[in-house]
Amino acid sequence: MEPLVMHEEPSRADQERAEALLQRAMETLGERAFGADADAIAALAPDARPAVESLDMALRLDTAADIRALGHHESLAMFALLGRRAASLDVSVPVAHHLAPAILDAFDAVAPTVREGLELACLEGYVRGREERVREVHAQRAAEALPSGELVEGIRLLSLAGDHEAEVLTARIEEFGRELMRTDARACVVDLSALLDPDLRRAAAVASADETARMLGVVCAYAGVNAAWREAFAEAGIAPDHDGFHEALGAAVRAALKAAGLTLHRPGPLGRLLRRRATDR
Repeated sequence: MEPLVMHEEPSRADQERAEALLQRAMETLGERAFGADADAIAALAPDARPAVESLDMALRLDTAADIRALGHHESLAMFALLGRRAASLDVSVPVAHHLAPAILDAFDAVAPTVREGLELACLEGYVRGREERVREVHAQRAAEALPSGELVEGIRLLSLAGDHEAEVLTARIEEFGRELMRTDARACVVDLSALLDPDLRRAAAVASADETARMLGVVCAYAGVNAAWREAFAEAGIAPDHDGFHEALGAAVRAALKAAGLTLHRPGPLGRLLRRRATDR
């Protein structure tokens, strides 16, 4: 069994050496980065330092040439995290491809297997980071596409439609909560009529609208709560016969109007005449 590797605290000389290696690596990367990439690489320097320091320590061990050795475990982790961080900073693919080689070239000699393993770890981290970044961007765009607006003064409507993950719904509802606060709303309606695939996680996300509204002193009424949604709410631990649940949009709107102290009246003969004349113009 391989002995446990204990890293000592780096000496001042070690720190100065790591700083010189890091500077050399960043200069190499800077020659390949332009525009937004150049800014991202500059921001990446603090994250590159742990990768440089861990590799510098690992290369001093007897197992320096064995990427499978315990001494390289930290290096592999740091290079993977570096790649992930590069993705979060939107570093382009060509520059990301040269990220690990630039660091490795700063050292005098790195065994081929070690070099290959660390380059692969960095690229895998970058790919996973890009996947996360793409999901975040798509989720944000999807959330922004879910419309909301004013029904009447003091009452806001949020329409949730389509096939969205719970995280997207939560993000949109959080923004809707800020909207309720900005507009000093007294009541709101959340319409689920066109929201697909009710399940426990989506129901819990949708229910957060009521929690947010209550904290703001706003009454929340739900529309489109059919049998499938009631079942999903029950799985999420929410009573399916909640007072705020309505299947028809009209019923939810009437509940919101009542909570806001407003009522709807059918126009009388004079009102109908005035409306007809306004329409004819």
